[in-house]
Amino acid sequence: MKRARVIYNPTSGKELIRKNLADILDVLETGGYEASAFATTAAPFSARDEARRAGEAGFDLVVAAGGDGTINEVVNGIAPLE
Repeated sequence: MKRARVIYNPTSGKELIRKNLADILDVLETGGYEASAFATTAAPFSARDEARRAGEAGFDLVVAAGGDGTINEVVNGIAPLE
């Protein structure tokens, strides 16, 4: 089964992502993914580091959910990977 990792900022967008996370994961699972989520923390580069770990672990899909900072970190975490 394909695997998807949702990396999200729980405080972004009036917390709408956090409030709808179960629905987001359900959509991915309906699409054939084994889906899991990671909430970013206040630690520097937590989204970047998790994106890198997900890529290195062989996740088929990495989803960035949050503001421009979260998206930037996720892109920078997976961009160097082959």
